[in-house]
Amino acid sequence: MTGANWAVVVGLLVAMWVLQMYLAARQARAFMTEVRRLRGLGPTAIGASSQSRLKRRTYVAIAAKDGHVVGAVRIAGLTVWARPKPAPQLHGRTLDELALGDDSAVALAAAMAADTLNTSSDEEVTADEVSTN
Repeated sequence: MTGANWAVVVGLLVAMWVLQMYLAARQARAFMTEVRRLRGLGPTAIGASSQSRLKRRTYVAIAAKDGHVVGAVRIAGLTVWARPKPAPQLHGRTLDELALGDDSAVALAAAMAADTLNTSSDEEVTADEVSTN
């Protein structure tokens, strides 16, 4: 390859990297917009399922009031194209019930978030402090 060809290859790689960073930031903003909406419903926490590199990761944000889930949203996927979606299967369930969880990705992420809310309620933490954890 000549120098000009290398410059084109490197330029394309940099452009793809910049595009990927932009799409990842857009994805994060969309999820955090939903989390901010949930904060208005009550104390809010975010949980994650898998930390494996090759498995699909699922993030769940739940808002609770009086020990029951009043709002939930999830995001799952391998790429930057994943978008937050409501998680109606979690609405109305107790935090203790979620903490038990099953083996599904949504249940594992919800269990992590429920554990955070249960721990924070034991310590009398405000909703804003829980949301920043």
